[in-house]
Amino acid sequence: MMGGLNLGVRVFLLALILEIGAAPAVSQQVTARLQGTVTDTSGSVIPEVNLTAANVSTGVLTRITSDVPGHYIFPSLVARTSQLTVEKLSFTTR
Repeated sequence: MMGGLNLGVRVFLLALILEIGAAPAVSQQVTARLQGTVTDTSGSVIPEVNLTAANVSTGVLTRITSDVPGHYIFPSLVARTSQLTVEKLSFTTR
């Protein structure tokens, strides 16, 4: 035995050290902020619109609703390619 520790305890301690050492790398994910105003083709503001940002790589969906003046903010999207879908009853997409 090494230093009075059996193999099971040494493996556990090694795994714990590796996990703690890897934690900062995992938490350092690059994010982006996406914001704007929803308008129709004439430039008129469209209030209370449902927006969905779909991460193309992972399929993770982030959903928000714009406010009355049509503003929206996705405060923290993973910085990857996303597809933005905008939906409002009585409006159609082209």
